[in-house]
Amino acid sequence: MRKSLVAAAAVALSVLAVAGCTESPTASEPLPSSPSASSAPTTDASATATATATIPLPIPEEVAITGSTNPLTVVWVAVSLDPDELVEAEARVATVAPEGLTAISTPLECQSAAHEQLLPEVTGPDVYKWGVPLYYADAHDAQDAAEILGEPIAGIITGDVFCHFD
Repeated sequence: MRKSLVAAAAVALSVLAVAGCTESPTASEPLPSSPSASSAPTTDASATATATATIPLPIPEEVAITGSTNPLTVVWVAVSLDPDELVEAEARVATVAPEGLTAISTPLECQSAAHEQLLPEVTGPDVYKWGVPLYYADAHDAQDAAEILGEPIAGIITGDVFCHFD
């Protein structure tokens, strides 16, 4: 039920964005009105949508990295050679995440396509690329999450995910 509500909210926000309903009118533009709602108080739709928007619920990392749900579409919120540089991206996810969700830095090697496509100029046997991932079985949910997070996003990549941590 919660997933449905989160997905419905994400879809509603996407529809509002596509329809251009998320921009606040400027002082020179009149507020839109409808005959049936002319006496109703006017609210700023973008402030309401932004304040309540949460990303679609991703697949938990401990499930995603087993490879049992492949292929996955992964929103790589940020990437770096130093996982300590990803703290800001982790905090960004926390501001729009469903309650209880945390995103932590993970090796890009867990998704070989991401390893190949993100930071491709950096290679070598002792090079470790890190990123903040959100894992989705549905590419539309991944796109919705990226739109809610806003720029910058390092990449959205579909492919197999697998990691084994000792």
